[in-house]
Amino acid sequence: MNGVIQHIRAALLPECTGLTDGQLVRRFVEHKDQAAFAALVRRHGPMVWGVCRRVLSNHHDAEDAFQAAFIVLARKAASIRPPEMLVNWLYGVAHKTALKAKSLAARRAARELPMTEELPEPDQNTREVWSDLRPLLDQELSRLPDKYRAPLLLCDLEGKTRQEAARQLGWPEGTVAGRLARARTLLAKRLTRRGLALSAVALANALVHNAASATVPPFVLAVAARVAALGAAGGAFHATGLSWQAFRLAQNVACGLAVRKLLLVVASLVVSIGCGGVAWLAIGTGKSAAVFTLAREAAGSGAQPTVGERIASPDAKALLDRAVESVPLVEDLQQRVWILCAIARLQAQADTGQVARETIEKARKAAVEAENEQRMGDVAECQAEIGDINGALQTAIVLDGRDYTLDHIAAIQANAGDFRGALRTAKLVQEEPYKSEALAMITQAQAKARQFQAASKTAQSIAYAPERAGALLAIATEQIRSGDRVAGNQVLDESLRQAEKASEFFDKPERSSDHKPAVLAQIAGIKALATADEDAARIARGLRQPWRDVAWGNIAAEQASRGRHDEALRSAQQIGDLYQRGEAEKNIVASLAEKDLRRARTLASGIKSESRRVLAFLEIAKREVKTGNREAASQTFDQVFRLAQDLKDTKSIGNIKAATLSNLAKAQVQAGAEKVALAWIDAHPSEQVRAWALVGVAEEIIKRDKARKAGATPRPASFRGKIVLFGSRLGHGHDGLLILAMRPDGSDIETILELPDGDGVRDVQGRVAPDGRRLAFSVARIESAELWLLEIDGRLRKIANDAIVQAWSPDGTQLACFRGKQHEWTSFIVDIATGNEQRLRISNRDIAYDWSPDGKTFAVVAMNPDKTFKHPTKGMYPLRQIYFAKQDGSGREDVTTDSLSDNLWPRFSPDGQRVSFSQRRHDGVRLSHTAVVADRCGKDRKEVIDFDKFYPGFKQFKPNAPPCWSPDGQTIVWLVPRKKTETGTQKIDLLFASVRTGEIKQLDLDKLGIQWVQELDWR
Repeated sequence: MNGVIQHIRAALLPECTGLTDGQLVRRFVEHKDQAAFAALVRRHGPMVWGVCRRVLSNHHDAEDAFQAAFIVLARKAASIRPPEMLVNWLYGVAHKTALKAKSLAARRAARELPMTEELPEPDQNTREVWSDLRPLLDQELSRLPDKYRAPLLLCDLEGKTRQEAARQLGWPEGTVAGRLARARTLLAKRLTRRGLALSAVALANALVHNAASATVPPFVLAVAARVAALGAAGGAFHATGLSWQAFRLAQNVACGLAVRKLLLVVASLVVSIGCGGVAWLAIGTGKSAAVFTLAREAAGSGAQPTVGERIASPDAKALLDRAVESVPLVEDLQQRVWILCAIARLQAQADTGQVARETIEKARKAAVEAENEQRMGDVAECQAEIGDINGALQTAIVLDGRDYTLDHIAAIQANAGDFRGALRTAKLVQEEPYKSEALAMITQAQAKARQFQAASKTAQSIAYAPERAGALLAIATEQIRSGDRVAGNQVLDESLRQAEKASEFFDKPERSSDHKPAVLAQIAGIKALATADEDAARIARGLRQPWRDVAWGNIAAEQASRGRHDEALRSAQQIGDLYQRGEAEKNIVASLAEKDLRRARTLASGIKSESRRVLAFLEIAKREVKTGNREAASQTFDQVFRLAQDLKDTKSIGNIKAATLSNLAKAQVQAGAEKVALAWIDAHPSEQVRAWALVGVAEEIIKRDKARKAGATPRPASFRGKIVLFGSRLGHGHDGLLILAMRPDGSDIETILELPDGDGVRDVQGRVAPDGRRLAFSVARIESAELWLLEIDGRLRKIANDAIVQAWSPDGTQLACFRGKQHEWTSFIVDIATGNEQRLRISNRDIAYDWSPDGKTFAVVAMNPDKTFKHPTKGMYPLRQIYFAKQDGSGREDVTTDSLSDNLWPRFSPDGQRVSFSQRRHDGVRLSHTAVVADRCGKDRKEVIDFDKFYPGFKQFKPNAPPCWSPDGQTIVWLVPRKKTETGTQKIDLLFASVRTGEIKQLDLDKLGIQWVQELDWR
């Protein structure tokens, strides 16, 4: 016996003691490492022994069950996904093994022997509690979801610290603490429902005490080590000294695992027969992170991708069929479930409902084979996402972890706009915190839909304080986005109070210590959204790690989304974790690429996180495609492909290389390079990678085909690169004024917003925000003008009354506007979040027309009502002049001073170094109308368009609105009405003039069906 124990100790090499469960499992599976298995036996033996002894009163039966549990582990270690969750899997096997042993023992009751060793007795303070708890504990433990059971097993039944458990599971310590607290609360409530009134603290004390007493007898531990030796050698488990009963018990349990799952599936299939057809819902995929988790290694180099010409779209249905065919060859059983669910979603979108149902049935079978109930929950969620709510509920209701799945189904319904249905589903959820989680997700969806009153009502019904805090955060965020900063800040305060109340839901305050900093980290981002950067920074600096990094990441994300790239970069530099900093920098690159590709590429090159750096370059490639630079995009795609080959998985993040290659394939399809993407996909050696890549290609093709069938392109992610036409009117009897967007060549015209005719609407004028994702526009009526804001996703809100917009501030948080009547004007700044106004200190006879890119100067037109010029034949016209001034009216610089010229509509170039304006001047011979470009000092002037010469013989040819610059600052564009005679038909042109060469290109809007445009802008 001593020799066996020494052998065990010798096998447990020091290098094994520091490894995680996942690393030990992989060593045993891949190298048949006996020491790795022995380390697992020693590490988790007390937990397994405790389960066996709680269920089995007979010591010898407990020994057999203990051995059988580790026999099953040795046989099925390769199927544990992920290996880091071994403790959950092993607990489940131990519990099933003990129950099976108890059943077999009842059959041989006549041959039972009396117990030879009693369980160690708990002390007097916990004996009574443990006596009541023991028969119920494992019944309820086995029903806990994996994410809550794992930390409870490690910390309360194995005695590990939260830090040790976090390392084993690969989770942040804060996550372990939060889930452990939830697990204790949930388990205590379930035991209370079973008649055992027990607080969470009493439960924890009982678990810890009795776990400590579950010492595995040396003989039992030694025998289990033989399992390791036999497993490593590939021998028969019943051949050398192992209990024959243990071997038979292991056989029964291994078969029973699959049979039990099969029964669940058969039950759900029976109740779902006869359900109606699958309806398609236009909602997101829900589990995007899970759906696009690819293979661990993408071996081989494949073809070097390039950007080619657009080809005829492959058939999406055929691609999905190919993906289905490849699934049986995917080794990872959980991946099979996820791939098939993703395919079913796309099949439903492609109007193949019956095929989608068949694919879902394949996903069910894969979930059975995976022996993982959570994957069956994924199947239920997939049913909900394709519109089969009844089928989803029937699938979920038979699961042990039904509450977790039901709350996700409720969220899917809410995100699809079915709030009543979502609330009905939430009522089916029995346990906390799942019920509160479901209501919180419904609240978030209601807030996004701007149904604030309903969202507030739902939030108030949430019992669990941490979830209520999160729900209130969602409401506050959307209120601030909608411009109601006062109400948003009030809700923020209430959210913080709820986070502080979280301690009431736990036994000790330190167990809720992560809830308040988590809320504060989100509040920091919301403050940045409201441009309260100092407040946001103060909150971030006051947090401990890891919440400080989370807060700075949230701040950087909001700043980048508003085009405030310098501020976002400074915030990103405060993040200590390289991966999180890289994620923030990648997002900044994506936003910056819309404005400055060269700077974006420089920033991407400096990202230290390799995976985030590759994805940053992919964002650059996408932008290069949008701007039409296919050669540059092809080179960047090549660069992404090469960099992806060097990516390696980390301890916390897996499948990095394959996920990046999948994103590359989708980007290639978006660029019209389907042929290139399919070529390297076909050549790839991994079935799993090929399956996911085919799903991605099919998804992009379905999106494009649906847009084509609808007769319009998808709503853009940004207005950048497009010319936006405000106050447009179409021909062929179309009523109402429109806001249109189109490419500079006149293609891809789309209606952004339609204002119905009537209500005294005269015209519409506006500007595109610096971030390219918002439009500010004024609707002029008979008496006044209303100022509105339109988001890229279609959300619309009024900012102010009686305000005509002229320009955005560079950071996209304010608007320069004016109001008034002839000769009496007021120029002012409006805060788009609050609607607060601040007057510009310039003459009430002048109007501020533009805001310099550096934010320091306004281009102002002095209206000069008392200065006019009388032309011998043309009559009277004003002599307006242009100057620059600061917000307080100081630092005036005159740009034009010619006493015989009328100057109007100044616009700064994108770099702020030049200004373009319209000039009308009598040169002694004729009255000329020209487009002028000058430097900031008003010097180095150049006439780039002579409208009189370009339109000889026309009666009306002067521009009717300010110019706009191309994003690269090389071209100015003017909107010019023309008609041959006084009574002739008026038509609208766009004139593009090269600042460098003077070359002019004309675009006839009339030929495009556009009869009138009030104003234009181009970002």
